[in-house]
Amino acid sequence: MWVLPAWATTYYVSLSGNDAWHGTRPDSAWRHVNRACTTVVAGDSVLVLSGTYPERVVLRRSGTSTRKIVFKSSPRRTATTWGFDTNSPSAGSYTRIEGFNVVWDTSLTGWRDPYGVFVSSNGVEVVDNYFSFLRGPAVQGNWSQPYTRGAYIANNRVFHSQAGLGIAGTAWLVENNEVERLFQYGRGDCDYSRFFGDSLLIRRNYFHGTVPESIGSAHVDAFQTFDNNGERARWVTIEANSCWDFHQGFMGESHYYHQSSNLVFKNNLFARGWAWGLCVQDIARVRALNNTFAYIRWHGLGFSGQYCQGGEVRNNIFYNTNTSYWWADTAQASGDYNLICGASAPTVRGPHDLLGQDPRFVDSLANDFRLQSSSPARDAGDSLLEVREDILGTLRPQGPRWDMGAYEYIVTGMEGGSVVTSPIFRFPQSLRIFYHDPRPRGGAFRPL
Repeated sequence: MWVLPAWATTYYVSLSGNDAWHGTRPDSAWRHVNRACTTVVAGDSVLVLSGTYPERVVLRRSGTSTRKIVFKSSPRRTATTWGFDTNSPSAGSYTRIEGFNVVWDTSLTGWRDPYGVFVSSNGVEVVDNYFSFLRGPAVQGNWSQPYTRGAYIANNRVFHSQAGLGIAGTAWLVENNEVERLFQYGRGDCDYSRFFGDSLLIRRNYFHGTVPESIGSAHVDAFQTFDNNGERARWVTIEANSCWDFHQGFMGESHYYHQSSNLVFKNNLFARGWAWGLCVQDIARVRALNNTFAYIRWHGLGFSGQYCQGGEVRNNIFYNTNTSYWWADTAQASGDYNLICGASAPTVRGPHDLLGQDPRFVDSLANDFRLQSSSPARDAGDSLLEVREDILGTLRPQGPRWDMGAYEYIVTGMEGGSVVTSPIFRFPQSLRIFYHDPRPRGGAFRPL
């Protein structure tokens, strides 16, 4: 929890306020959020009280790494705005945007206006907001240099928008966000996320619910990166995400400048895909470790292109994915310790790959891809010290060796003895099942 320094000032914004007042008490609140943007300094907090504020908030001042400026809906998700723009590298840095409902309005015509929050400053935090019915991504980082640094995007919910998260910068942490039911409002694809930049960590996000009737001609990827405008993606970890209802779980290419490399996918679930699990083109050193791929129409994982070198596929489960893993053209990769069922054999079979063996999920038809106690994937994986937890945060290994796939089976008794209990199964916050109330107000997502 963010704790304000003792010397900070708290300001208030209210629908009953007046911009001529001093704003330091609820009964002397300002009327507009943008009024606060011209006054706050490092360490200050702005509490926006319940109501709809028909304005797009443009940040004018910056905080510091130890004294952030905080804009916060009070109570959470009861204040609605038309979004935020962090303005430029010279303004809006070290600002936290928390707890708002963000919607789009037909009066917004600027090129950055479709984005819920446009991030062009350093140290920006976007936390616990509810974005809905946007004509662009909920969060979009500035994709031109100098890239933004140190953004924290967490615990947000995105519903019925053109796209989810546009990650662009250096040292971003993106975690525990939910993107549900993308919708094509205009030209362009509908992607749950796109990423560009260096040293990115994208973990524990939940992407789901998109249906073909909602996206028209758009293409849907859970994760996408490309380089046709000189972008790159390097040293990126994509971990413990739950991804459903997509064309590609990952669509990545570096055809033009060949600067993208070193991507790691570990402990992810890719299920109900309409085309591919991971499609890797001309990106060097892409590693897929302990993922579960299930019910994907065309391909599990494919590498292609002469710059696609050093790929690694280890400890994964490919279940009803048509193909398992392969490399084509002059691409080079290796794989081992994978379980393959309902899919063709890899380009070169690893000596420890298990072919044609049912992984014995708890109930794959009900979307439960945990392992049963009798699963051949149990204790059959390679020992990967960089994969120390599973998708739910369970420590690996629970037995003598790593399990294959995204889920580690939890034994709470003695195998072969008198007591063996069922595996413990807890959804983290990002993977909970929600009932959706589309009204933009507090409590829009209620856990069942």
